[in-house]
Amino acid sequence: IEFEGDVKVTQQDRLATANKAIFYQKEQKVMLQGRPVVTKGQDRIEGNLITIYLKDGRSIVEGGNGAQVHAVLFPEKKE
Repeated sequence: IEFEGDVKVTQQDRLATANKAIFYQKEQKVMLQGRPVVTKGQDRIEGNLITIYLKDGRSIVEGGNGAQVHAVLFPEKKE
């Protein structure tokens, strides 16, 4: 399934935005293109292509075509 426009994908406390998203039902993954950004709390990751594996709760961020990968990550606070 393809979505275009102001795409927003949420999963628990994670929010992903992009201009285009392609959802693959069988693999349970979403590929984000067009200025994709994933945020979780204060953490923020940007790239050219972000693939989110919904079952695993993991993502792959790729640069390319002159785009760089940017990540701002904050360590968890231990009390």
